Amino acid sequence: MRHVFFRGLAATLTATLSMSASLSAQGIDAARAAFAEGRFEEAARISRPLAEAGAAEALAILGLLARDGDAPDPATALTLLQTAAASGSVTAAVALGRALEEGALGLDVDPSAAARLYEQAAGLGSRAAEVNLIQLIASGVFGRPDWASLRARLDVLAAEETPGAATALAGILATGQAGDAEPDRARALAEAAVARGEAGALRLLSWMRLQGVGGPPDPSGGRAGLAMAAEAGDAAAATDLGLLHRDGGAGLAPRPTRAADWFARGAEAGDGWGAYHLARMLSDGDEAVPDDPERALSLLSLADARGIGTATHRLALAYWDGIGTQVDHLAARAAMERAAALGLPEALNDLGVMVETGVGALPDPGAAPALYEASARAGYVLGGWNLADLLLNDGIAPVDRAEGYAWCLWAMSHETDEALLQGYRESCAAHAAGLAPDERAEAAARFRALPPPGATPPEAAP
Repeated sequence: MRHVFFRGLAATLTATLSMSASLSAQGIDAARAAFAEGRFEEAARISRPLAEAGAAEALAILGLLARDGDAPDPATALTLLQTAAASGSVTAAVALGRALEEGALGLDVDPSAAARLYEQAAGLGSRAAEVNLIQLIASGVFGRPDWASLRARLDVLAAEETPGAATALAGILATGQAGDAEPDRARALAEAAVARGEAGALRLLSWMRLQGVGGPPDPSGGRAGLAMAAEAGDAAAATDLGLLHRDGGAGLAPRPTRAADWFARGAEAGDGWGAYHLARMLSDGDEAVPDDPERALSLLSLADARGIGTATHRLALAYWDGIGTQVDHLAARAAMERAAALGLPEALNDLGVMVETGVGALPDPGAAPALYEASARAGYVLGGWNLADLLLNDGIAPVDRAEGYAWCLWAMSHETDEALLQGYRESCAAHAAGLAPDERAEAAARFRALPPPGATPPEAAP
């Protein structure tokens, strides 16, 4: 059913409250309970007059109903939640933070904006927002986390049985990210979180069973747990099962068609990685799962919207080459810029090619060297070779023969593909013949100072 009674509520939020705060709070608690139990019509009936009277939390509940109801309306949900958050609703701030993390409700993935909303809600006393913020920081999206501090705070929150805290803490303890691993305690925390119904806990516990964390390996129990989590709506668990069937893990023989089915379920439930892996299967030439370039493009778009950089890079290549769509250099350039902004070495190199040659914009060879060098330093040898080729080309500015030849030597030293290496050798030998002795000496010194591939962590596009 489409909840048409949501429309117009945002405009009435500033209405004067006509009921006591205690009655309002009781009503909001009742609406929350009805929403949590799936009694959506009742939740809407209770929330509507409260929202019209100016209760931001009631408006947030209506936003959640528009998001998760029987006929989801993302645009209406976004409007209601944004209005409620601006009026101080903790519920709305947390929901919008999650949407910005996942690229939901038509929003682009924006971890920084999500963190600000979580901080806003945590400042108003929301422990759930604090757990979400910790998990976002732990993902590494802002750089290497302070694991000890995160663990210490999660210890407190888990002791208070804050939803999600035990699951997050169990993940840290299982992997030893904050020091020595504590598999037994991690297992106990995960089991307790599953018993409380924490989101993501069953998936985590299932992986512990698969890998023998805190107990003997239990492949069948782990697979069964992932299936239960997937059936309960955990999209990432469906993707996990796809990976097991694709690669033949946890006692399974590889079954590409079964893997594709699980990836499809994950993608349909909104998991970007499920969409990405299915897109790969639909474009790899393996007859077990026939290629479907147009569907693959659609799936890559979904994964791109969820902030998965490797999908964004592949989407850019699809538009560049016209795979599953018409050639669209503007769309290719925009997607490649997004991928390069995430620091992907291949995307940095490919954006350099676009900038140098004028794909999606006018050529700008002077801006390409920084992109090629960033790609090379992050581990992509071809980036170093492209930098050398550009700097040694007398017909294209900028020309820096010594620097170019240094990168030529660097590419030869680190290339593992024999065919590419042979091409580098031949080209570098031709360039070397035209270098003056002082240029060779300068290039040799510069080459010795260059770091190996991957020594510099990937950074966003310069």
